[in-house]
Amino acid sequence: SHLSTPSRHHSGSSGRGAPAMDAEGLGKALTDGVCEGVERWLKQGGAASACLFVDGTTALMWAIISGSKVQGANVAAIKLLLERGADVKARNRQGMSALLHAVQDRHELAVGMLLEAGADVNQKNDRLCTPLIMLSADLLPNNPAMLWQADPAADARIAALLLARGPLLDDVDDEGATALLL
Repeated sequence: SHLSTPSRHHSGSSGRGAPAMDAEGLGKALTDGVCEGVERWLKQGGAASACLFVDGTTALMWAIISGSKVQGANVAAIKLLLERGADVKARNRQGMSALLHAVQDRHELAVGMLLEAGADVNQKNDRLCTPLIMLSADLLPNNPAMLWQADPAADARIAALLLARGPLLDDVDDEGATALLL
């Protein structure tokens, strides 16, 4: 599981050009799937790579994390943030990037968008999991938390997206496993 209830990052006024909408307002707009709120944030001078939480979770990560399991990631917000220069390689305190969150949450379209924008297919989190290792580990039969959302066809498409970018297949996680061994 990713973030339980991260603490909000309350940034005060940052001087000239500070957006009227604060990071909490942007986070709520992303959670509610209101792309207009993201547009407002950006038009008022807010950064596309803004950190919304004290753990380093960015607006791009939150657009993926807060996406409904039924509707998927907040695609319009992800597209807008990427167009405005969101950092696809940013990591939070757990070492999670937007791509790792997209793979973990099985947001196939977001995975493709992030890879197209230059996300690193070999970037590791703090447990040394690459996106491919994370995808493989989540498919293990001893991971009941993932069984409810198992979609072998979608998982195969996500794997194909990752494999097309040439991931290192012999990378190992903190338990010594590779994507091939899993």
